[in-house]
Amino acid sequence: MRRKPYKLKPVKMGQSHPKYDLTKALTVADKLQDAEIVRKLLMRKRFRTTPVSF
Repeated sequence: MRRKPYKLKPVKMGQSHPKYDLTKALTVADKLQDAEIVRKLLMRKRFRTTPVSF
């Protein structure tokens, strides 16, 4: 028995609220994402340089 493909109908979400600056929000989100990537890379580097003892 084949299932029907999942379909999602697009919905208009309307205009953004004029009180909020979407450009600033995107800039903040980009900076937070960059900081998280740097944090993860530093964590990986720190764990990789730890000597392995047997």
